[in-house]
Amino acid sequence: MTTQRHELELPTYSPRIAGWFAWYTRRFFARDFTGVRLSRSGTDPTRLEGPLVIYSNHPGWWDPLFFMLLGDNIFPRRPGYGPMDAEALEKYGIFRRMGVFGVER
Repeated sequence: MTTQRHELELPTYSPRIAGWFAWYTRRFFARDFTGVRLSRSGTDPTRLEGPLVIYSNHPGWWDPLFFMLLGDNIFPRRPGYGPMDAEALEKYGIFRRMGVFGVER
């Protein structure tokens, strides 16, 4: 049995574009959410060094928007990367500049 290894080249991350989009997205959250709760149990993630993986168990379209805001507010010095349906990413290529990479379903 042969194991294939797929190398992922991360997209070019533009802090300027990602910051603008986070600012724009705040309006949606302010209008459509009454609150967001984050657990404070465990290690404070802002004190960790090296790569940090944050995941959710809900595949909704709000998740990537929330993670952009989370990164912008809690981890401002860390570029964020996340998956998006490859076909949708072809249609909305600007997301590549915000750290989004395509995945095949």
